[in-house]
Amino acid sequence: MANTNTFREIGICFGISKASAWRIVERTSAWLISIGHQFIKWPNTSEAFANMAKVEATKKFPFVIGCIDSTHIKINAPHHSKEAYFNRKHYYSLILQAVCDANGLFIDVCVGEPGSLHDSRVLRRSQLYSTASLPSKFPNGSFILGDSAYPNLNWLVSPFKDNGALSSAQRQFNVMHLQARIVIEDAFGRMKTRFRRLLHFMEQQRTPAITNLIMCACILHNICCSQNDEIDNEFTQNVYSSEEDIINTQNFEVDNRWSSVLQYLIETGVITS
Repeated sequence: MANTNTFREIGICFGISKASAWRIVERTSAWLISIGHQFIKWPNTSEAFANMAKVEATKKFPFVIGCIDSTHIKINAPHHSKEAYFNRKHYYSLILQAVCDANGLFIDVCVGEPGSLHDSRVLRRSQLYSTASLPSKFPNGSFILGDSAYPNLNWLVSPFKDNGALSSAQRQFNVMHLQARIVIEDAFGRMKTRFRRLLHFMEQQRTPAITNLIMCACILHNICCSQNDEIDNEFTQNVYSSEEDIINTQNFEVDNRWSSVLQYLIETGVITS
């Protein structure tokens, strides 16, 4: 995972065939995924409050237990339904959707959706969306932050759409929002720096196998972070959504949190109206 060498080259290093090298990787990835729930897990109540406290102390943003975003993992054209994997950036990809906490640890991961899907569609198809209404998921009115590609929900707060008529308070809100969710961009960047194979899967064309390796990278990322095994972030992934990613949220059950959060920030003096 840490390099982009071919499996033939890896097999030569260990004196085994290319097929044997791939079978070993498949077995190891299956084992790692079987214990992945120990390392990628949603925070319990006390951990959620610790996340909220850290985000508010460092970013002045209240009630945030995590940040969500998606990134594209480049692949070769699959043998079947390859059109579904061709994304708007004009290459074939699998989508990795992740939520990370204030420390950059992944607390929820959804991987394997084809690259042509919009971030909002990936969210709607994920287990996170189907379980978000559980009381234990977002204690004390907490929520996660997402960029403009995501809808504004009771448990997910996106920035105000800049239509040229934002108030001063709303513009300040968007700046704070951007600064708070940079943690997920940093998490993706560090993971892709450490596991260079994520930059492009050039050999494998079986999407289930690639999906397993991406999930393994997420698990290993958390293990490395929890062991304070840090690296210099030489790779910067610019995955901020553009204005064209802003969607109509009429298909979602929208419970607007903008006003309440913005009012809280004004009342506490973080934002000036």
